[in-house]
Amino acid sequence: MALSPHPKDACVVPIQVFDDLTACPHPTINIMMKRGKGLKILLGYAYKQCCAFVVGMFALLGGSIASFAVPGLIGVVVDARKNQDWESINQYCLGMLVIVVFSAFCVMIRGTTFNVISERIAQHLRYDLFMNLVNKDVGFFDKNKTGDLLSRISSDTEVVQNGLGTNISMFTRSVVFIVVSVVILCLISWKLTVVVLGGIVPICAISFFYAFKIKDLTRKYQEKKGELGNISEEAIGNIRTVKAFASEFSEEKKFRSKNHEVYELGKQEAFYTAWFTFFTTFML
Repeated sequence: MALSPHPKDACVVPIQVFDDLTACPHPTINIMMKRGKGLKILLGYAYKQCCAFVVGMFALLGGSIASFAVPGLIGVVVDARKNQDWESINQYCLGMLVIVVFSAFCVMIRGTTFNVISERIAQHLRYDLFMNLVNKDVGFFDKNKTGDLLSRISSDTEVVQNGLGTNISMFTRSVVFIVVSVVILCLISWKLTVVVLGGIVPICAISFFYAFKIKDLTRKYQEKKGELGNISEEAIGNIRTVKAFASEFSEEKKFRSKNHEVYELGKQEAFYTAWFTFFTTFML
């Protein structure tokens, strides 16, 4: 998609869209979340890359199916080895080699496609957001700090980029893996399938709790990073004033305090992620 050179043709991306994604507590944002306007705007960026998405999905399905075929062929080779059917073993190994090459090719296509899609979405999103901000009136910039707006263009755009690009690929791959695994288990033993699915129930419960906590921590983390960027921008942008009033220590104290808050939120997120990983690994 070619980017429009003129601001009036640029897609309007309200600054609240990023607040919606980071769950920023604001009345206007809450209304938008209920109506789904922000999500509709963002999905429009992904829809423009639908052709590339289709190619990536076919590559994903091809790679997933091929990866499931390899263990089956290994079992066939073992059985042929017991029967000393050497001619069949050579054929099976050749077929396995072809499948592995095909799977690797599909993985390469999938990775390239979704990464390019992710970068395209980020490119268009940054451009449209920038044009929307530039065309705001001066009063908007009096109410919103420069550092926070810069954070929207950089870090918040990256969050949207991953959500609409790479994460969709990983989510689809996981769904395909789960569905195919359940089908294979049902063909082998439906009783074993019931036992395995019984262990998924507590995982789902802890996943909802984890998602709730991470959502809250991510919102706070993005807010603190915006505040940290604002402190940095004000100090460096007005460095002559800081030097004139010998305020280096004061600015360092403010930055250190806010930087520590960002660190503490990141540490909490790492803590919850570690426990979630431990629980899911233990249950599986």
